[in-house]
Amino acid sequence: MAATVTYIGTPPSSPGSSAGSPVTFSGQSIGTAAADRKVVVCWVGIQNSSAAATVTMTIGGVSATLELRVQGGADTSANSTVCAIFSLDVPTGATANIAVTSNQPMFDNTIYVYNVNGAQSGGAAATGQATGNNAPTSYNIDVNTTASSAVVAVSNAYNLSSAGTTWTGATSNAGSGLYGQDWRATASFASSSAETPHAIVATTGGYPGGGLQSHVGASAAYSATGAAATSLPVFRRSRRFYTRPFCLLKPEKPRLIIPARLAA
Repeated sequence: MAATVTYIGTPPSSPGSSAGSPVTFSGQSIGTAAADRKVVVCWVGIQNSSAAATVTMTIGGVSATLELRVQGGADTSANSTVCAIFSLDVPTGATANIAVTSNQPMFDNTIYVYNVNGAQSGGAAATGQATGNNAPTSYNIDVNTTASSAVVAVSNAYNLSSAGTTWTGATSNAGSGLYGQDWRATASFASSSAETPHAIVATTGGYPGGGLQSHVGASAAYSATGAAATSLPVFRRSRRFYTRPFCLLKPEKPRLIIPARLAA
């Protein structure tokens, strides 16, 4: 079975939260129920400092697996960008509350929801990331893929001089800007060949001369459920055949059998 990825959507961004307080996106669509459905959520936020942030997520009240968290350096205003990718196997239900909690105050929280079907249960098989500030406007979020992988990617850039993100190596699904200088976007694709790595490039708007831009990117690849390996039968020699020298049985001498009435 091939792994597939479907973009479900994104609710409006949440303005902010205090440290330790969850941001909840209520009644969010999580796609079509299926026994092999994995709900994958990309999250982005802006932090008022460069202190290390930890992020957790629940989907329908159940803790999701953190695939990776990426945090950029501080920009001119001492803000830093953060992004993360979470996943959870959710076979039932059409909507769920999705809650994100960080140990640092966050603002401009945005989530992008995907369905991945036909993939192995559990977390991602591979991840990729990019981070920096005052960096080139294009940055790689490369990830290793198998012959059938479902891949999601997300980018988050702050203090831009122009809005927008274009993608190479993945199909753009959504993007949104805030305040004219903050742009976050997401993309995905399904691989048909194994690559180590598959190149994914996010290109954002330029950054002001003399200013610092903070940007991050993350990607995660989910491999298709593989068929069980088929092995040739293994024939083992029993040691009892070697406990004594091998010999042939002496054949019996042929005997002539005469019917009783003829022998009388």
